[in-house]
Amino acid sequence: MQDNVTLIIKTLERPDVLARLIKSIPGGYHVIVADDSFKPVVRDDVEYMVMPYDSGISAGRNLLISKVKTKYFVLLDDDFIFTPSTDVALMESLIDGSVLDILGGIVIHHQVPLFYHGLFVNDGDVVSYAKGGVEHEDYTEVDFIPNFFIGRTDSFRDAKWDEKLKTTEHFDFFYSNQHLNIGYTDKVSIEHDHISNPCYKKLRSRKEEYLQYVLKKHGIRKLETYYDKIVLKQERATGE
Repeated sequence: MQDNVTLIIKTLERPDVLARLIKSIPGGYHVIVADDSFKPVVRDDVEYMVMPYDSGISAGRNLLISKVKTKYFVLLDDDFIFTPSTDVALMESLIDGSVLDILGGIVIHHQVPLFYHGLFVNDGDVVSYAKGGVEHEDYTEVDFIPNFFIGRTDSFRDAKWDEKLKTTEHFDFFYSNQHLNIGYTDKVSIEHDHISNPCYKKLRSRKEEYLQYVLKKHGIRKLETYYDKIVLKQERATGE
């Protein structure tokens, strides 16, 4: 199954964190890294692409996917860690037998699962994240999932990250690509251990300026990121 899946990682100013992730990945997978650090520490055990300094996460992910030659790819943050529950073969099996373009799993932060998946609810110029979805046997159909997912490479010919966003790209990507069939499964998980440093923190601290760009882009006054609403996707679709 490794022949059908490429693992892609965007990294920035955290070579030690990246090394930890790569060490945790089982053998047999082709791994591509995009690095826009000021002084990248290039590795020779993976396919390594050096980008211009501070190109941004969106540009990095678009570049990574353009280099994927397999049917599927798995999107990874550099501060993830594979565990025995990070079953890429199962993810491939589940998406291969479905109509999904993307299938995400659980991100576990210090032994606490981050159930970051659900639906977008529009209320005038306010958009909320809400619990809900369409239940299937092996996954739940939703609007957004964490940045840990397997995707069909062909589906990303038209689905891109906005390269004006060097951070705060998560909401914009999923809100802009609601034409994709997105699923979530609790059968697969990955560990998350965020480690920062002054260089990384400085570049990642520009969230507010990019958030304002995203709100203006979509005509949104407020993005409510709390799970304070429960909505069934079927009800939303029929307007009931």
